Formats: sequence, structure tokens, C-alpha cells
Amino acid sequence: METSAHDSIKLQKLLDHVNQLDPVFSRLPFIYVQEGIKIAKQQELLDYEGALYDKLASMYKELSAKDSSEMAHEEALRSYIEAENKMKVFQMHLELTNSYAYNDQADKSLEHGYKALELSEEMDYEEGIGMAYSYMAGTMHNFDESVKAVEFLYKTLEIFQKLDNPAMIAHTYSCLADFAPEPDEKSLEYINKAIDVINAHPEIYDSEMPRALFYRLNIYEKLENHSEIDKNLILIDSLFAGKLSHSQQHLCDFIKAKNTVDQKKFMEGKKLLLDNISHPLVDINPYLFYNYE
Repeated sequence: METSAHDSIKLQKLLDHVNQLDPVFSRLPFIYVQEGIKIAKQQELLDYEGALYDKLASMYKELSAKDSSEMAHEEALRSYIEAENKMKVFQMHLELTNSYAYNDQADKSLEHGYKALELSEEMDYEEGIGMAYSYMAGTMHNFDESVKAVEFLYKTLEIFQKLDNPAMIAHTYSCLADFAPEPDEKSLEYINKAIDVINAHPEIYDSEMPRALFYRLNIYEKLENHSEIDKNLILIDSLFAGKLSHSQQHLCDFIKAKNTVDQKKFMEGKKLLLDNISHPLVDINPYLFYNYE
């Protein structure tokens, strides 16, 4: 027992330390995590084993090593199932729903999505039910099943309106706007509803507003409404100058160049986007990039 308790403390310190390291620039995080997994296995510390595999998966994801990330998440799922940690099992099913969707494996993505849904219903976890529908909507959209995607999003919206969760309400309105096969007035209505929700809840402004404004910018870009593109770019610059991620800033510069038909800047922006697309763009909807081929 003493050894197990000592190892638990050691593994927690290891996780805390690894969280401060950047796997893009150093192999040390991988070495530490692999060593931690060995200790967790030896001492049968299943929750720590799951947490370490989850961390390994996130590091592989940062390096765009999709297959390795999926395998690590599958190992994390196995560990949490063995530990009978239902909430963590649910979270791993969601992670795998997302991972397989972006690695062009629709069947596996939906398999995990439905398992997350089934488990959240078993736990009477309404937020989990909403999240499962939201993730599966993303899968459906990724594979051009727009009708089913929207159906899932309506279920998501209904749940989070009932739970009064403004962040997920805004996010779902944004997805309804973005998932439309062709942008129209309904798309603009949805994205403006998302922005209204965000404006009414300052606590989610910084996390949700950049995403929503980029969704709206994308709609106007598809509609080739150059005056509104300019207005939205100016608004993004004024609200978030110096706060955008590299990917977001590159996207802004790219659209500016495209909108002003500045070919030199356009090609520079395209190069920057392509240089950065190999990294996970968790703060921007990845579908945006498909429109700028």
C-alpha cells in the first residue's frame, strides 16, 4: 500500500511536469509518459495508466500523428474500462469519436459516439447526451451527411437550452450556421444568434466569440459579400488584436489578401496556412480550410 501511494504521488507529479513541456520541441514528455505508464502498469494504478495514455494521445495529436493518437486513446479507454471509471470511459469515447472522424473512419467514429451516448443515458448524464449528439453531428458533417448532422444538432441545442449552458448553445448555433450545405439567410440567422448569446454572457466571450466571428466570416466569404468580409475582419482586428492564435491570424491575413485581390499577399497567406495545417487547429473549425483550396 505504501509503495502504491508513493507511486500515485510520483505519477501525479510526473503528469503535472509533463503538462508544462511542449512535445513539439522535445522528446522528454514522451520519455516521461512512457516511464510513467510502466510504473502504473506494475502497480495496477489503472486511473493513472488511463490518464497517462490520454496524455500520450494528446501529444501525438499535437504532432498530427493521428494513428498513434488513436491507439493511445484506445489504450486509455481500455484502462478506464478496467478501472470501472464510467465518466472517463465516456470522455474517451468522445475523444475517439472526434479522432476517427478526422482520420476518415466514419464507422469507428460513430461506433464510439453511440457508445458515449449509451453510457451517458445509463448514467442519466444529460450534458453527456448533448455532447455525444454534438460530436456525432461533427462526424456526419465531415462525411457529407448534412441532414443527419443538423438533426443531431437540433437535439444538442434542445438539451443545452434546457440545461441553460450558454457556451454550448452558442457553439451549437455556430455549427448549425456552418453545417448548411449552402450559406443563406438561415445560416446568418444562426450565427447571429450565437453571437447574441455570447454577448449576453461575458464569461464565455473570450473563448467563444473568436470562433463565432470566424464562422460568420466564412459564411460571408462563401457568399462573396466583400463589404461584410471587410467589416468582420475589422471587427476581429479591433476586438482580438494580439490575442489570436497563429492559425487564426494566418487565416485573417489570407482572407484579407483574397478579398483585396492582392496576389502576392494571397500566395503568402496560402503558404502560411499550408505550413500550419499540419498542426491541430483546435481553436478554429477545420472545415474552414477546405474552402480555400
